[in-house]
Amino acid sequence: MIATPHYHRNHFHRNPKRTMEALQKIRGWLGEHLPDMIVLLGTEIYYTIDFAEEIAAGNIFPMAKSRYLLVEFSPLEDYAYIRNAVHVLVNRGYCPIIAHAERYRVFHQNVSRVSEVIQLGAYIQLNGDSIVGKNGLRMKLFAQKLMKKELVHFVASDMHHMESRRPNLKECAEYMEKTYGFARTKELLYDNPRKLIENKLIEEL
Repeated sequence: MIATPHYHRNHFHRNPKRTMEALQKIRGWLGEHLPDMIVLLGTEIYYTIDFAEEIAAGNIFPMAKSRYLLVEFSPLEDYAYIRNAVHVLVNRGYCPIIAHAERYRVFHQNVSRVSEVIQLGAYIQLNGDSIVGKNGLRMKLFAQKLMKKELVHFVASDMHHMESRRPNLKECAEYMEKTYGFARTKELLYDNPRKLIENKLIEEL
């Protein structure tokens, strides 16, 4: 599992030292209670043009120390801005993963834009709750469209805490296997995440 605390330079971020301290506490507890479970570190980055400075300063953690970066935008962001962000990140040697792609208005308006950012070097992540319909019908239908067009590389929990937005990947995995088959489910929930952790490139869809 990869923990991805939010980072937004102007709104919410945690001192990297405190992040590492929290991670060590979690790992210590897991060592006693769930020794087979490993938690790695990443960051869900709210993209801004000064991201490179933040990485250099140690404020942003790539996913599991790999070349992959989990990036989010405003749901109402312009497509040109998202496209340019992908271009900048790829040119810097990163593999950008667009977090919860089912939320973005510009993708709903034109699904071919999802294909375009993939061709530019981006990877697409959906939230499991959107796939099973817990984020509303509109999100579910668009997530289904992306799944059917095979424009998805990762499915994640978007967990925030146990009171609300709990991890729900078991239900999602069962739904995906029934709807899209075992091979596709394994690819999105196991194979691709493993390649990320090993810092390997994922083949184009």
